[in-house]
Amino acid sequence: FQPIYVRDLGQAIASAATDPTTYGGRTFELGGPEVMTMRELNEAIAHAAGQKPDIVDLPDFVGDAMSRLGFLP
Repeated sequence: FQPIYVRDLGQAIASAATDPTTYGGRTFELGGPEVMTMRELNEAIAHAAGQKPDIVDLPDFVGDAMSRLGFLP
């Protein structure tokens, strides 16, 4: 994941919307400068919210099975 600050995203969208001759018909892949794992992303969100939850890593096959069966944490 590459989380992007919402203001930076908003400015990019506004620039593209107000100058369609330059940006029209183009595709942009936008992301923040930092690459994070899902665990790091969840830890950052929890920290920003002032929380310290216990985060448990799951093997991919367990997460896949949970999503297919509808048991999402």
